[in-house]
Amino acid sequence: MISNEKSVRLATRLLRVIERNPNTHPALNVIKDGIAERAGSFIKASEKWNTAMKLRVKERNEGLNAMNEFTATLRSYIPMIANSYPFLNISITNLIGTTPDDTLNFTDAIMEQIQAQPDFSTNTIANEFINNISPVWQNAMKEWAEYENSDSELRTASENMN
Repeated sequence: MISNEKSVRLATRLLRVIERNPNTHPALNVIKDGIAERAGSFIKASEKWNTAMKLRVKERNEGLNAMNEFTATLRSYIPMIANSYPFLNISITNLIGTTPDDTLNFTDAIMEQIQAQPDFSTNTIANEFINNISPVWQNAMKEWAEYENSDSELRTASENMN
């Protein structure tokens, strides 16, 4: 399989060959407009793909870093919260799912359940948990959504190259 960079170089070269030899062969006259248009659109699509790929790598790293920070913060509070609210069935394996989406959604549900408890306003550990987890959770949600958006943009750019 030819790399994207080599395909762009070949498309660019094809455009130069067509420009240098406009009337050398009757068959070239028939197909040159279509080929030039497709080569030009491929080059533009490839540039968009390269930009989308770089953005995706950046956003993925930021998303994973935010998730790692969130998971570390969550792990530090789970034992205390599970001890305060044993009937909520809070454990690290329940909260930290196999995907970031699971972890974020499970944590959101647990935060809502904790805030709905009658003793929430007087429970200092629960208040500290919500106050410290909420900003880290919101940041992880934001960064992970940005990664998913950039991943979607890359898929669209990939489809446009075909």
